[in-house]
Amino acid sequence: MRILQLIAHTAIGGAESFAHDLACDLARRGHEVLLLSNRINGPLFDRPRPEGMSVAGLDRVSRLDPRIVSFLGGWVRSFRPHILHSHNFEANTWARAIGILFPRLPIVCHEHSGQKIRQPRHRDRLDRLLHRRSDVVFVVSRELRELIAARRLAHGRVVRFLANGVNAERFLPPEGSVRSPSEVVCTATLTPVKNHVTLLAAWRKVVSARPEATLTLVGD
Repeated sequence: MRILQLIAHTAIGGAESFAHDLACDLARRGHEVLLLSNRINGPLFDRPRPEGMSVAGLDRVSRLDPRIVSFLGGWVRSFRPHILHSHNFEANTWARAIGILFPRLPIVCHEHSGQKIRQPRHRDRLDRLLHRRSDVVFVVSRELRELIAARRLAHGRVVRFLANGVNAERFLPPEGSVRSPSEVVCTATLTPVKNHVTLLAAWRKVVSARPEATLTLVGD
């Protein structure tokens, strides 16, 4: 298959890393994969990629940059994908909009972010307007699925829960090393949606039982 993956930007983030990893794995399985980004603003495309996977980006000046239409439309015409798979609100919005111009192209929208819980009303209205152009909506939690149903952001029949898959082998320690279960590291952006407040409240209970325990927060 020819699979087109779409992200909003190339700054390193969870959804962007997921899309890149997915594109790499699909290419290794023999598919032809193109990963597009509406904005080049980070090093994601510098990561190694297998044969069969290509990338392209647009240096857009705003989220409503009119060049995005010709950028995406041109790649759809030249790459001729069997499916378009987009990730998070901005990319999902453009994917569904482009899907109107290419009515036979299946559109898969992926909702990765808990920020959708607090998305403004104008985004809800846009989701409702374009939801008919989503063939499948993947969500990474059951809470997101319930939220989308409650706000009528998409037909329930197209919304499917799909837990994130992570290649845990990359986190294995070097052979012969020793890890302490009392040393915990949390890697996440230091933003409210990551909910460090709950982590710190829970950690208070941990250190009361294990005073030697340490917690390291990694993020910016």
